[in-house]
Amino acid sequence: MASLQGRKTVYQHYRIVEGQNEGLTASDPQVFRLNGQNLTITSGTIHYFRVHPHYWRDRLRKLRAMGAVAVETYAPWNLHEPYKDEYDFGNGGFEMSPFLDVVKFMKMAKEEDLLVIFRPGPYICAEWDFGGLPSYLLSDGAKVRTTDPAYLSRVRKYFSKLLPLVAPLQVIHGGPIIMFQVENEYGALRDPEHKYMVDLKHIMESHGVKGLYFTSDSPEPSLDTGG
Repeated sequence: MASLQGRKTVYQHYRIVEGQNEGLTASDPQVFRLNGQNLTITSGTIHYFRVHPHYWRDRLRKLRAMGAVAVETYAPWNLHEPYKDEYDFGNGGFEMSPFLDVVKFMKMAKEEDLLVIFRPGPYICAEWDFGGLPSYLLSDGAKVRTTDPAYLSRVRKYFSKLLPLVAPLQVIHGGPIIMFQVENEYGALRDPEHKYMVDLKHIMESHGVKGLYFTSDSPEPSLDTGG
């Protein structure tokens, strides 16, 4: 990753190196700091699973050229587990396999001088079928997006496949991922369970996710108490 026309890259400016980094912090509610320096996060969304991998680098490069310092993406559970207990992260041999190498996409983002904001779900919405949840959950009778043990056991298994792949790519290790979102717009769900969100965070932590966590919420508090 070379400097751009003699200027420092994002990774050089924020002194992101292989090994231990302080990472992204938000102790001041008005300011993000990356390795101790103020960071204004300008980002754009590129869903790797919606773009042909031949165009990933082109799209990432154009996003950086627009002035963004980060790319944001979800991970669609129902593509990464197209059949129950059969997982695909770019090496599964399914027809969508070339679109699903999330590690390759994130490494490419770093090569193009972009940080990564990762939103692994398990529910992602994203105007994606069933919010990215695999359809077998319905036939299994699992109560999705709840603390139902049948549902959480499937989340644990999926995250046990996904998160170990991306945990080494956190900025604290010199990688591009600066933030992880827990679930998506959960407050808008009827009768949301606080414990469910806590359980998800604990599952993520158990797989080495140590970066800054966040949720996607409504600007109107009344919309985050059950839709």
